[in-house]
Amino acid sequence: MSLDAQTENIFANVDKFTVQQKVHLLEAGTCGCCESANEYSVFDGTHDTRLLVVKERSDLFNRVCCAPTHNFMLDVIAVDPTTGNELFQVMTVEREACCNKPCIGCFACGSGCSDKVTLHVGRQEGPAGKVLSTDSVIGVVQQPTNGGGGLHPTLLVMDRDGMEEKALKVRGPTCFGGCSECCCDVDFKVDEDRALIRKTKPSSMQGALRELMTDSDAFTIEIKDKTMTPLHKAQLIGAMLLGDYMFFERDTDMISCENGALTFNLCNCFCFGCLCPWCARRARDASARAVPRSALMRLSSHLPAHTVSRRSCRMRARGLAGPSSRCSKISCGGGSGSGGGGE
Repeated sequence: MSLDAQTENIFANVDKFTVQQKVHLLEAGTCGCCESANEYSVFDGTHDTRLLVVKERSDLFNRVCCAPTHNFMLDVIAVDPTTGNELFQVMTVEREACCNKPCIGCFACGSGCSDKVTLHVGRQEGPAGKVLSTDSVIGVVQQPTNGGGGLHPTLLVMDRDGMEEKALKVRGPTCFGGCSECCCDVDFKVDEDRALIRKTKPSSMQGALRELMTDSDAFTIEIKDKTMTPLHKAQLIGAMLLGDYMFFERDTDMISCENGALTFNLCNCFCFGCLCPWCARRARDASARAVPRSALMRLSSHLPAHTVSRRSCRMRARGLAGPSSRCSKISCGGGSGSGGGGE
């Protein structure tokens, strides 16, 4: 399956895209307890004109309990650059996760614990994972099943599901996220130098506060290989969207409370599919000193509880949890977004 002429025309002459995620005030005010469906705007990075909007379709219960490792359908819709009116749906990004793949966010050692999205041309109906038509598929973005890329987060972009030969390979750094997001860009290289997907750092104090209080992110996609086709550009937008959910959708990824102490996540270290926080803790005792902890020690100490930490934090926020409940977002969050691991 290929893109239609209208869609190809949108991507053909654009070599730099900027993507901005919408801020949801209710989600920000509740520190992620009220998880909202994500929305993005995609701009022509050269002329700053809006080309596309991306809207998430997902079940409320599934999203609140399992985000960011939840099932979803993302509607990618073309808009009129002058009026902003929606024109037609370019593609649908389908992700099957959560209950169907409960091990997403742990070590990526098989298809059941490796994240993946399927890209369909036009609009597709039905719950995620249940779209049976293969005639509409224009690409698949998948985490490698043999360790997720080792110490580097990796996504393989293929034209069809089950293909052994990849079309593109997206590879990121070992350490990123946490408090480092306020001062460092995060670069994901596409086939070393054909293109670059960058999670951009805040450019102002307002942006830094948004980064601290919400999981709203900003990205750029720069096409360096001028021979790259419109289909490959559409596939890279799908890869960027999956990467946001996998690595940058963790609520309170910078600062959290745990057992009465503040925990500062300096950065996350990627290890075979897991995100291992590198933390410093400040206890209630004013004389206590912040002590950095090894990422692997942090992983081993939280692995048994990684599937309940997000729910416990929400229960405490709603007054439903007892004093022994853990209020922590620092856990083996897995290769998924800026939220914790799969539930």
